[in-house]
Amino acid sequence: MFKIFFLLSVLSIVSSTFAETHVYRWTTGWGTANVDGLGERPVITCNGQFPWPDIRVNKNDRLEIYLTNGFNDTTTMTTLHFHGIFQKDSNQMDGPPMVSTCPLSPGDTMLYNFTVDSNVGSYWYHSHTLGQYQDGFRAMFIINDGEDNKDFPQEYDEEVIVSLADWYGETVDKLAPKFLNVNNPTG
Repeated sequence: MFKIFFLLSVLSIVSSTFAETHVYRWTTGWGTANVDGLGERPVITCNGQFPWPDIRVNKNDRLEIYLTNGFNDTTTMTTLHFHGIFQKDSNQMDGPPMVSTCPLSPGDTMLYNFTVDSNVGSYWYHSHTLGQYQDGFRAMFIINDGEDNKDFPQEYDEEVIVSLADWYGETVDKLAPKFLNVNNPTG
């Protein structure tokens, strides 16, 4: 029994030695972009840039994301959700407002801090507040297994990440009242 415990301890130390910590400092805000080629419209930016950056990590890596609510009004809250990620021992990092996380008021910063230890594959992150992901607050979250692509022995020239989503010509604050009203019972 002692040998098994010792071996597991050594393996844990070795795997954590190769894990990296990825630190991001992001501030939300508004900008404009011509996403679909049909005209500019307001979009939610990350540090003044659009689109939001993709995240690529290896299994067992740690994420530290400092998210600051940079919206310049007094009422727009925000949160961050890592879609499909199992938050073992870090449920408070999951992002649904008033469920596992308090939303950030303008000017507030929250540290999303967790280790990616149970997931491998393609995921996405997004705001989990007020439909903000529909206004651009979203990007890919790729988790590699960290074992030199042993699951992909095929050769290829390049890897291309494709993120598909609906895109509307108006922002959510204008679309939602049209959709969610008594004249639209299926809304």
